[in-house]
Amino acid sequence: MDADFALIPDIDHNMRRISIAEKGALFLKVVSHGRQAHGSTPEKGINAAWNLVEFLHGVSALPAAAGDELFSPPTRNLGMLAAGSAPNIVPARAEAQLDFRFLPGQSADQIEAALREIAARVQARSPGAHFTFERVMMVDPIRVDPGHPLVQRLQNCAAEVNGVRPELTGLSGSTVAKPLVRNGIMAVGFGPGDDSQAHAANESIAIDDLAAFARILGRFLLKEG
Repeated sequence: MDADFALIPDIDHNMRRISIAEKGALFLKVVSHGRQAHGSTPEKGINAAWNLVEFLHGVSALPAAAGDELFSPPTRNLGMLAAGSAPNIVPARAEAQLDFRFLPGQSADQIEAALREIAARVQARSPGAHFTFERVMMVDPIRVDPGHPLVQRLQNCAAEVNGVRPELTGLSGSTVAKPLVRNGIMAVGFGPGDDSQAHAANESIAIDDLAAFARILGRFLLKEG
């Protein structure tokens, strides 16, 4: 695709905001490996579940990263857990899947390095324990220049139609702005509708908002300078 500019019209804060940045995302599968044994003699095994619990406590205790004026703070989420086959068996394998949302200036490599340090400490306290890591998904954060003329033009056109100049913000999620920006195309998010409607059942938008959005786009596309 060859384009000068892209506008992603997702439902977003009733045209009161323009998203010029997006957090990165790292989905990571962490597997704790141990040794199976009978539950009545746990000392003969290596409990992968206990070791994973200790690892996750370490993850939850990681210090918060520095903030950014465009974003809510970086986040971490424990989304999935699986371990064991019966209460009287020491589990040899336990798995967690984690979701990290990180800011421009941070990286997935930094996050994973911190997690590997936690795993190394657990392994040192539990001889024979072992952790493996697999990236399920990773996308880097993006940020475009807030002073770019096309951003300024969009703010001006929105103010002329709605009487409110949209503020600039960053998103915690991801849109198709990411691959566009990575390929050199200036891209921002701006759209009508209330963000509470996004992915909701019977997602909808007011017709008046849609008409105002169309007027803003017309001005934006036809405006000189």
